[in-house]
Amino acid sequence: MTFFWPLRSRHRGRQWRFTPLARLPSAVRAHRRGRGIPFRLGSLYSGTRFLAVGSGSMMETARLQLRPWQETDVAEFVRVTNTPEVMEFLNGVQDPAVFHGSFLRQQTSQAENGFCFWIVERSSDRALLGFCGLKIANVGPIANEIEIGWRLRADAWGQGYAHEAATASLSFAWRNLSCLRVIAYTAERNTRSRRLMERLGMERMPWLDFEYPDLPPENPLRPHVVYAIARPP
Repeated sequence: MTFFWPLRSRHRGRQWRFTPLARLPSAVRAHRRGRGIPFRLGSLYSGTRFLAVGSGSMMETARLQLRPWQETDVAEFVRVTNTPEVMEFLNGVQDPAVFHGSFLRQQTSQAENGFCFWIVERSSDRALLGFCGLKIANVGPIANEIEIGWRLRADAWGQGYAHEAATASLSFAWRNLSCLRVIAYTAERNTRSRRLMERLGMERMPWLDFEYPDLPPENPLRPHVVYAIARPP
């Protein structure tokens, strides 16, 4: 199986020219060099195919495509994920206008860092299932860590899609970043996401738990728990 840098590689015949480190987005360079650890290829999860950006996707798995956002995705993402079931632990259904700001943040992260919370599509019918991917955390004691996150429509739950997309996202992190670990967080009450974190091999880091600052003190969703997975040997 062949793997490609997902962002700036160019196809020349049968050869792929990999972009020098100095020309990659600044955050990718920083994390490849982070903590004094030289960049190296990490262990890969089998079944993930990395694609050149010209293909329109970042990654393919057995059943899914993970790709950057397009503005036309916003309305469908709102329709399928801004529901009481999906938003139960995200402080409830939101004003649809909020999601345009989220789209802009994902676009910025992709452009500057080479990753974001990518759109997840089902390959068989191109249905938009939600998002999954990576970002640079910006909250609490985990700020500036590499964070993995996901949000899928309710009718896609229980079919292994989130695990499949998250496994591909972790594979991307180990291949392209030099971070020692990837973290995830969720509301303490969100047992569904916590179980997925555990199935991914993530471990609870209770000393990093925090109160989500955008929620008032009396909100029961304010306590958040943190999990982490270490770079494979």
